[in-house]
Amino acid sequence: MNILLLHGATLNRPMWAPIEAQLASHRHTCEAIDLPGHGEHRDGRFSMSEAVTPAETTIRGSFLEPSVVIGSSLGGYVAIELATRSPTLVSALILSGATAEFRGIWSAIALGTAFFNGFASDRRLVKAQEQYVRRIAPDHADAIIAPGIAPAGGNDALRHVRGVQYCDMIAALQIPVQIVNGSRDSRNTAAAAALDALPHVSIETIDGAVHLCSLEQPEAFARCVLDFLEPDAIARQA
Repeated sequence: MNILLLHGATLNRPMWAPIEAQLASHRHTCEAIDLPGHGEHRDGRFSMSEAVTPAETTIRGSFLEPSVVIGSSLGGYVAIELATRSPTLVSALILSGATAEFRGIWSAIALGTAFFNGFASDRRLVKAQEQYVRRIAPDHADAIIAPGIAPAGGNDALRHVRGVQYCDMIAALQIPVQIVNGSRDSRNTAAAAALDALPHVSIETIDGAVHLCSLEQPEAFARCVLDFLEPDAIARQA
């Protein structure tokens, strides 16, 4: 299968390298891209509409057919927007850390976090994120850090996910959706539980994993994805 991978806020496409290797070993064709305001595009600004466009372009240009889209955190929200805006381009979604919504008090928290981060030095924000990545993915951290952490892109992202009813968008999709969360990611696991009864949604929880479970436990995450991509599993949810 053709698979597009979308990274989390402040990160970049190298975060997917361990997953890409495992999927490629099962003859899946993968391509990861940098979102606006991140990676090789970190000098620009992130917006949701500008993030969906390169994803659409990649599927049309590289894959030439509907593709599976995997998104982690911010990348998951972009994937939902992509499947909603261009449903003919997406054959299935795999979402991680992207079911919690930023509405009500969480909208205010997101806005406040973005506001106060605006007064912090980029160097301080980058250092904090680098330390986090080294802690959860020590063997892969250098590859992620080398292209540059993007705190401004992360702040832009917080503003663009506010107020959106992502669970309703997932419920309205007409394609198979797998949700893979870490058991220690309480907000996303709780939000995902509300979708468990939907026939096109399957939910997996990786024991002991944090929000970026694909980084912390890539082998477990890849197993979930590979099981989901088995033809019989896809057919049961189609």
